[in-house]
Amino acid sequence: MDHDEQPPPDAVGEALRTAMTSIARWTARTHTRGEGPTPGEVWLLQRLAATGARRMGELADLGRVDRSTMTAQVKRLVERGWAERVPEPSDRRAVTISITEAGRAALREVLTRESGALARVLRDWPSEDVARLVDLLTRFARAVDEDQSSS
Repeated sequence: MDHDEQPPPDAVGEALRTAMTSIARWTARTHTRGEGPTPGEVWLLQRLAATGARRMGELADLGRVDRSTMTAQVKRLVERGWAERVPEPSDRRAVTISITEAGRAALREVLTRESGALARVLRDWPSEDVARLVDLLTRFARAVDEDQSSS
C-alpha cells in the first residue's frame, strides 16, 4: 500500500486503541511487580539518568506537563529514595533533581524485566519486523510530539 492508499483514520484509530489497551495491560504487569517504578516514574528516572541533574521547570518541559504535575511526580521519586533534591550552590532557593543510586538500581531492574518480557513477546518475529516496528513507533511518537507542540 503506497502513501496515497492509506487505511482510513478510523481503522488506524481502532488498531491504535487495541494496541494501547494491550500495551497498558502488559506494562502494568511488567513495570509494577512488587514495589518497582510505574511507567511514568521509569520515564522520569531515564531522563535523570541520561541528562543528569535538572531543575523542576526543565523536567516539566521535557515531560510536556505543568510544573505542579512534575513536582508531584518528583515528590514520589524522592519519597521512594530514587531521586533527591539538591540545592544549587549559586542560588540556595533553587534546587535540582538528581537520580540516586537506589533510583539507578530500580531503573536497571525494571528495564531488565522489560527487556525479558519484550524478548518473549517478539521471539517469533523476524529481526526485520522488529527493526521496522522500532522505526515506525519512533516515527509515530515523533509525529505525535510535533502535533502537540504545534497545537
